[in-house]
Amino acid sequence: MENFSKNVAIEIKTVQASDGDKTSYVNKYSGKLFFKDDTFHIYYDETSDTLDKNIKTVVHATYGKVEICRNGTYSTRFVYESGKVYKTVYKMPYGEMPMVIKPS
Repeated sequence: MENFSKNVAIEIKTVQASDGDKTSYVNKYSGKLFFKDDTFHIYYDETSDTLDKNIKTVVHATYGKVEICRNGTYSTRFVYESGKVYKTVYKMPYGEMPMVIKPS
């Protein structure tokens, strides 16, 4: 596939479950999609009335692996690769939360 770049519409659906209750919501953003060196790259800024500044988000996707990096009010790096376990820290204004990602 040839390298390319274009503007894209991004829709993110979040589902939170706690004690049997589920809450879901959808956020929509504008961003840029690039394809270079056999990897898709998506760049966008997350905005919200409740955030004091935007969160810059970058998604890198290649065969068998997806990496999501967020920097701003909330910061983290998530890596999803089948069969591999990744440890990360989710940084929030009220503290840090260690996380383990175990993709299936």
